Amino acid sequence: MSLGQGSDVLQNAQFNKGTSFTEDERETFGLHGLLPPNVQTLEEQVQRAYDQYSSRQNALAKNTFATSMYEQNQVLYFKARPLWEISLNRFVVEADLKKFGSKDDVDYIVVSDGEEVRNELAPASIRTDNYRLSLMQERMNDIACFNDDIQGTGAVTLAGIMAGIHISKLKLSDIRMVVFGSGSAGTGIAEQVRDAIAAETRKPKEEAAKQIWCVDKPGLLIQSHGDNLTFAQRPFARADSEWQQQRGSSDTSLLSVIKAVKPHVLIGTSTKPKAFTREIIQEMASHVDRPIIFPLSNPTRLHEADPKDIYEWTDGRALIATGSPFPPVTHNGKQYEVAECNNSTCFPGIGLGVVLSRARRLSDRMLVAAVKALAGQSPVVVHEDPDRGLLPGVEDVREISVRIAVSVVREAEREGLATVEGIPKQEDEEKDLEEWVRAQMWEARYRELVRA
Repeated sequence: MSLGQGSDVLQNAQFNKGTSFTEDERETFGLHGLLPPNVQTLEEQVQRAYDQYSSRQNALAKNTFATSMYEQNQVLYFKARPLWEISLNRFVVEADLKKFGSKDDVDYIVVSDGEEVRNELAPASIRTDNYRLSLMQERMNDIACFNDDIQGTGAVTLAGIMAGIHISKLKLSDIRMVVFGSGSAGTGIAEQVRDAIAAETRKPKEEAAKQIWCVDKPGLLIQSHGDNLTFAQRPFARADSEWQQQRGSSDTSLLSVIKAVKPHVLIGTSTKPKAFTREIIQEMASHVDRPIIFPLSNPTRLHEADPKDIYEWTDGRALIATGSPFPPVTHNGKQYEVAECNNSTCFPGIGLGVVLSRARRLSDRMLVAAVKALAGQSPVVVHEDPDRGLLPGVEDVREISVRIAVSVVREAEREGLATVEGIPKQEDEEKDLEEWVRAQMWEARYRELVRA
């Protein structure tokens, strides 16, 4: 790419270095007088950016600051990104892929349907969910495709569940799970857990689905809901007669389901604030020793329960992950880390593994391999300490992505889906494959610029 002079260079977010332009670069590109005279390192810029970010008074102001940085200096944005404690969602729409080169230069395409409006447009959201799911079903055997809202949320949540059952000394084949809020995120989680149970136990997926109860606005999903069920909800709808026999009444509320099912895992994707009441949480905790409770709705004001309340109501026995960052909670003099179920810890490594292996498609087993790799980096697993977080933080995403990519690449090989040559052999040490992955990762650092 040919760079211009002066302000043209500074306005190119891909190449702009701000105060890190060297004296030679300032001379070459006519930058003297447009920048402060001192030259800073990238590390000094990161510290200054973090100080400015920290001075912002609320999450919205911090998000605005980060967005502005991305639009000015992409290297600095990605270098500083792991230091920021809030979730920053970027929606970048590029109408012309040609700016990135030919089609052979594009490895990874990210598409967003602007689903932040789904709460206001519920009927449209249902149609969109059905369309996305049917489209993915059609294409998943032809190309490597991945729906982060459905599979990504499911994968990172399943990793948290796996870490939780590790502490609880359970197996996936043992668990009973209730999902409250059966939109695309909730059913995506249900699908990932169902598929993992099926893979572990060799059960048919239909049989594995019987360990999962999905609840939505009408209550427990039952087959008599008929056409009101979405494409994704139908596999989890219970027979009306089965529920009548199990519960002995027509009450399908969340509390009624908790009493009848006695779940080990409770997932919240309902966007209904405070839906997990003291009565519901204590009912669940009366039946299992370490209840696994994930209030995942975003933003924070829509969480089904506050972690502080859950720890109080369960006397510190709950294993918790949330959909937004929460500070540690102190209960009875003990501090508990609250894990964040953030898709950003999962999908970069999945995409990296698929790209590097040039996998023909992304299989269920490749996703399960990614989930196990993520769960294996959970602080509660690494330190064997139930008071630590169930999932690693986004600040460690680069290292997390290496481990996930290694597992995805290796599983793609096992299934005969990898098409690239030169992958280190399995009989070699896994560190060779790790180094192979690291060598091909982009690193946030400034490159020397010269005029062509």
